[in-house]
Amino acid sequence: MSRRMIFLVPMSLAVIAIAGLLATPAHAGGNVNALLGQKNLDKNYSETEDIQNQDMLGLMMDWGAEGWPINIALDVVDSSKDTHDNQLDTKVDGSTLAVDGGIRWYFVKNRAWEPYVGGGASYISGKVDTGGQNNDIEFDDSTLGYWLNGGIKWVIGEHFNLGGDVRWEKAKLDVEDDLGNPTTVDAGGLGYAVLLGYRW
Repeated sequence: MSRRMIFLVPMSLAVIAIAGLLATPAHAGGNVNALLGQKNLDKNYSETEDIQNQDMLGLMMDWGAEGWPINIALDVVDSSKDTHDNQLDTKVDGSTLAVDGGIRWYFVKNRAWEPYVGGGASYISGKVDTGGQNNDIEFDDSTLGYWLNGGIKWVIGEHFNLGGDVRWEKAKLDVEDDLGNPTTVDAGGLGYAVLLGYRW
């Protein structure tokens, strides 16, 4: 887990906890799920091969009062991939971090199987470090974008979630190529993950 993820996880959990306390009189309900999967970025993400397909780790959270047709959603998704160029003896680290806020609609609630879709605005950062001894940064930028996701979860007993999630994010970062000319790279992409969590 990256340092950015370690910082954002407790902050995100605090937001969900506060929201739950504010809506206690309205019988609030929600979900906190861990995501473990893969994120496939666009091939223009870096001039270095093999870092576009990244390991993904995240938190998928939502909350809503009883009778609400939709839930408020807040997701934090971190992805990264490290490779090593043996010919140049260079280690290349690529990563993205997305904070996705918006809504999530469950087709049915309080059932054993709960399919859902969601979407909203996203704050996405991306970084490629072509390090070695010089610690060179190919780019390090962040921007606003948007996201969509969908999936299904199976509620085991009354509170434990197990399921799958598919997520698509879109965001363009303004960077420079090797000649210093301005260009853009896509820090979004398609992610798919297993989810495991808790429903209250």
